Amino acid sequence: MKKGIIIFLLIASLSSVFASDDLSSKGNMQKSSSGNAWGVKGITNVMPNTTSNRIAALGGTGTVLSTGLDSLYLNPANLAKQQKFFIEVPSLNISISPFAKLLKVLKKDMKASDILSVALNDLITKGNNPVLLNADVGVGFAVKGFGFNVFADVGLFAYTPDLAGSAQIFPMVTAGASVGYAHSVFKTKYHRIDVGLSFSFMVRAYSDPYTIDEITSALSSSENITDILIPLNRGAMVGFMHPISVGMTYTFADQLSASVAFNNIWPSQGGMLHFATLTSGISDIWSSGGRKKSDGKTSIGALDTASLDVGVAWNPKWKWFNPRVEFDLYDLTHYTEEQTKSFKYFFGAHMRLGIELFVAEFLGLRFGVNGGRLSFGARLDLWPIVIDLTYGWREWGEYAGDSPKDFLSLTVKIGWDRTK
Repeated sequence: MKKGIIIFLLIASLSSVFASDDLSSKGNMQKSSSGNAWGVKGITNVMPNTTSNRIAALGGTGTVLSTGLDSLYLNPANLAKQQKFFIEVPSLNISISPFAKLLKVLKKDMKASDILSVALNDLITKGNNPVLLNADVGVGFAVKGFGFNVFADVGLFAYTPDLAGSAQIFPMVTAGASVGYAHSVFKTKYHRIDVGLSFSFMVRAYSDPYTIDEITSALSSSENITDILIPLNRGAMVGFMHPISVGMTYTFADQLSASVAFNNIWPSQGGMLHFATLTSGISDIWSSGGRKKSDGKTSIGALDTASLDVGVAWNPKWKWFNPRVEFDLYDLTHYTEEQTKSFKYFFGAHMRLGIELFVAEFLGLRFGVNGGRLSFGARLDLWPIVIDLTYGWREWGEYAGDSPKDFLSLTVKIGWDRTK
């Protein structure tokens, strides 16, 4: 009991380090002090897509009811409930955003050679932009409070410097491993307190931006496709991320739960370093000499992505009906100037709601609200093959409704995941 109280006080005290932070600059291309290195702060600080499609369909909730490997990134304390063996070998997820606009583009009557150029110009809006395409693969397991995951995440990002500028597109790769452990520090018939800790080590790299004209020109020949997807000879930013998460969950009568988690602490203290080519960056960044050769860096604050999340949930676990309902307040450590002026914007931007119902043994339906935007999902469990499909919205602006983008995400995995 004392251990749980100490960890809770530690989390609460750390949250007081943060002051109001205007994040409107997230997504802006930034120069280093030396003037010759570039970086995209909003992209550099975006954590890779490590959580499952289930979490996306539930509006991003999971501080309280995350299961399996999701707990490593949402609240490691929930690993304590994972006593049975769980494994994914492997899991593959592909997401496309914005999906509705893409469908409209594909319906247009045009030459095949023009589809790519028109699609890119129509999909990309000015200012902050979402991921156009994202794919991630992972292998991991969890058992008796211990969890381990190895993953790789590849994304195609878009960025427009200003309203008059042309769009820039660049691929980004993040690969890493995560490990976590949780333990029940207090447990009786009706009360239970779990605490947990997780750590990840990640390597991230993304190339100098491409313009739309460069991409369409390069892709006119199939021989150049590799140069776009794996730009080994193009300038690149390379760096490390090492997020730490701590959390605690209290459960009453195995039905009602409340959680607090402090996620993504100290993800990139060293910042991103610029190298002449991606090949040299990957090889040289591991040595001190490589760092001296880099022509500058975009320094990222040590706590920029740290997120204080709290949540409550109800999961009665009835024999024939097992609903899951969770309400979270996410990332309470960051808020924009706009949110400080309006409680509606503050609450809308940080509020998350998720509902999951199991219609049959093999079929689950999901509904979520994230930052005022809806998400829907379905799970088809053909044991041991599991298929998850999610359609929803992500907020890329300063407040709920500012700049929403829709996405479609599909996951296929071979795994033993009995989350019911």
